[in-house]
Amino acid sequence: MCSKSIPPSLLSSGAILLSLCENGMILEARMYFDSLIMIDWAHDIVLYNIMIDGFCKNRNLPEERRLVEAIRLNNLEPTAVTYTTLMNAYCEDGNMHCMLELLRDIHAKGIRPIHVTYSVIMEGLCEQQKLQEAVRLLEAMRYMGLNSQP
Repeated sequence: MCSKSIPPSLLSSGAILLSLCENGMILEARMYFDSLIMIDWAHDIVLYNIMIDGFCKNRNLPEERRLVEAIRLNNLEPTAVTYTTLMNAYCEDGNMHCMLELLRDIHAKGIRPIHVTYSVIMEGLCEQQKLQEAVRLLEAMRYMGLNSQP
């Protein structure tokens, strides 16, 4: 779209990024994202979240960390979706320490975790055989008024 002089919209740009990432074309997605930055279109947390998810699913955690830093440098704030995506990547890597650190970070910043956040954490804890921690988390969810069902 950029090379054909058709102005992108946030929605179409997100759809293109998502499609590229879901089809394993992460380098192409990064190039498209960078082109959006050049025309000042990539300053939206949704586009960053799509790219972070793409890098996490393609097991490129160093690049995902650079994008998280870029979020902060561009005066954007990570959302519950951003944190949940990162937590899921850490869970899949078996890195429960970093995942729980992100959970503390999300609470410290006053961001309310979404239901999926807790599902990701519960799954990670259970996969690591940390069942008591999973039960404590479930109890904390109930205390905060979050139902264990969507």
